[in-house]
Amino acid sequence: MSKERSTILRFAVVGFGIAAVFVGFRMLIGPLSPWSSLSNILSAIFMILCPPVVLTFPLLDIEIGTDGFYVLWMAMAFLNAKLYAIIGSTYIGMRKTT
Repeated sequence: MSKERSTILRFAVVGFGIAAVFVGFRMLIGPLSPWSSLSNILSAIFMILCPPVVLTFPLLDIEIGTDGFYVLWMAMAFLNAKLYAIIGSTYIGMRKTT
């Protein structure tokens, strides 16, 4: 594998990992109060690091632990991985031009 592909793969793994860590964290702590300041801070950070989560807003009624929850977040993890791979390839392209 070339160095460029390896870098793009690392970006994609980071994108997937961000979504996986957030889902794992939410499952471990359970549903926090929606008005909890910790919940608000974590949600804001996660929305910055995982922009595809905006697509889940119409699906807010899916509860943690259901089959739909896992399918939804796997899709979000793959979309985030794809986004980070695009960012990685852009980084590689910009690095080559300079």
